[in-house]
Amino acid sequence: MNKITLFFLRPDINLYTHAVAICSHFCTIIIWLSIPFPTALAVRFDYLLGTKITEESTMGETVSALAAKRCKPCEGGTPPLGNEEIERFLDLLTGWEHMDGSIVKRFEFRNYYQTMAFVNAVAWIAHTEDHHPDMEVSYRVCRVRYSTHAINGLSENDFICAAKVEALVAA
Repeated sequence: MNKITLFFLRPDINLYTHAVAICSHFCTIIIWLSIPFPTALAVRFDYLLGTKITEESTMGETVSALAAKRCKPCEGGTPPLGNEEIERFLDLLTGWEHMDGSIVKRFEFRNYYQTMAFVNAVAWIAHTEDHHPDMEVSYRVCRVRYSTHAINGLSENDFICAAKVEALVAA
C-alpha cells in the first residue's frame, strides 16, 4: 500500500521545514522542502495515493474517480482522444482549457514559496504517474500544460493527471 507521511519540524515559525516521506513499493523517497507547505496541499497527498478522502472535499464523484485512476503506458499508434471525449473530460475539470492539442490551466498563489510547493507536488505526481506536464513558473503563477507527445494529442492520461493536480488545490 502506498503511504505518505508529513513531518512538520518547525511549527513555531512561519517558514516551516517539512520532510515528506513517500513510500511506494519497496522504495522510500524523502523530499526536503524548506518552504511553507499549505495544509490543504498536504492533506491532498493521501487522496492522490488512493487512500480514503475526507468528506470535506468539494470535488464531484466523477472527478474523484478520474483522479483515483492510474496512467497507462501510451504507445505511438494509439489514436488521440476525439473532440467529444475531450469536451466530456474538460467539463469535469474547472478552469482547464483545450489549446493547441493540449490542456492548460494557470494557477495563482500568494507567494513564491507556495508556488514552489505546488510545483514540487506536481513534479511528484508526474514522477509517480510517469506522465510529465510542461510547466511555466514565475513568482506567483504556475501554468500547467498536459499533452501526450507519443500520440501527438490528448489521452486519458492527461486528464487523469489534471484531476490529480486539481485535487492539490481543491478547497
